[in-house]
Amino acid sequence: MKGRAIGFLRLDISQTRQPEDQRSIEDVAAGLGYRLTRTLVIEPGAINGTLRLLEAAHSDRVFAVIVPSIMHVEATQRGISEQFDLVTADDRNFLERGHHWPWRNLRPLAAF
Repeated sequence: MKGRAIGFLRLDISQTRQPEDQRSIEDVAAGLGYRLTRTLVIEPGAINGTLRLLEAAHSDRVFAVIVPSIMHVEATQRGISEQFDLVTADDRNFLERGHHWPWRNLRPLAAF
């Protein structure tokens, strides 16, 4: 057993696929040896979904966050994966906790 994990899904993305997305989170957790503490479901329009996820993940003392697809955490995947393993159910992608994100190749600004 790898430890505890929390599921996370956004209803604005899952829509009518919510039951299937929740099952996929449960299946991936079981398949990878995580004990799922709960699945946090965020309503459309919620502005504090990521904060609620991080608070719940720390409260449950989880090792991983499992999402149906990266779209559910697209804007916050870096902050999540720096603290927890991040697993996507659709493509079984796994970002290990502490994942180091590459810096983008920035071009110098054009002179004014």
